[in-house]
Amino acid sequence: MPKFAEVQNAYASLERAKSEDIAKKNFAILASGVHMYGPSVPAGAEFVRSVHWGEERKDDTSWLSYPPARWATAGRCNREGSSVFYCADDLGTIFSEQKAGIKVGAHLGLGLWRTSVPIIIVPLGFNIEEAKQAKLIPSDAKYSPAHRRLHKRINKYFYEKTDLYYPQTQGISARIKELAYPDHLKHSKHTIICYRSVAYPSAEKIQVNYVFPTEFIDEAMTLVACEYHRVDEVTDRGIKTSVLKQSRTFEGNKIIWSDSGTDIHLDAQQPFLQFTVPAEGQPWDIRDQSGNAVLVPPRKLELNYE
Repeated sequence: MPKFAEVQNAYASLERAKSEDIAKKNFAILASGVHMYGPSVPAGAEFVRSVHWGEERKDDTSWLSYPPARWATAGRCNREGSSVFYCADDLGTIFSEQKAGIKVGAHLGLGLWRTSVPIIIVPLGFNIEEAKQAKLIPSDAKYSPAHRRLHKRINKYFYEKTDLYYPQTQGISARIKELAYPDHLKHSKHTIICYRSVAYPSAEKIQVNYVFPTEFIDEAMTLVACEYHRVDEVTDRGIKTSVLKQSRTFEGNKIIWSDSGTDIHLDAQQPFLQFTVPAEGQPWDIRDQSGNAVLVPPRKLELNYE
């Protein structure tokens, strides 16, 4: 663990950071040795992504994936010109996130994507009780005062509704995303991040956004269904839409639309892991809920997300 003076300086530098690189450097100091929890999700997990769907997009599946780097604007977990894949595990979150700038009569394309390998997800921007409520960490998760302080600071940055703390959230995300898992876990080496949606929060449930690296989408994520929606209503809590077309059939990048079919439905289950963020060049320490070192992916646990 870093010394007290180094910790104080790192907190101050992180707060003042104006770039992703400076934020990442100081977060790396603060996170060294910190325990974090996250779900281990078996292969076959499904996530949904929504995009504005203009007439020019027609039937091309590539529009449902991540944007080319040249079109990537700065986001909570990426700098401008660096593309990532933002998605969610329920339709309500997607529609809430799409509310900004959307008008009645607009059209949206929804893609349902499925993973082909197990993944480990790192929750950021949740207070501890929220993470437990969202079933992102175990109900009996324990944190030291120093770890709670760091989580509180991370929450501050991710809770900000504007882009005020984008350098901080981008730097924190960049550090987490560059950490690779050991081969014996047999998971994807890519870290998946999730964070709470703060722009249009739901009173009924905690809305969770997920961030996948583009390399993971190319290697281990498959588009399995898509829908074409018309926006019928826009409210403070989100939007309401009608499904105009659906498809589970693709020929290369071409969508074969149908007027009827099976609605997109998501059902998530996952066990939990505790992992210790390592210092530079050091290996991960990953343990299951009993405190045992994890050598293989833990068995699937059924959790009720209703």
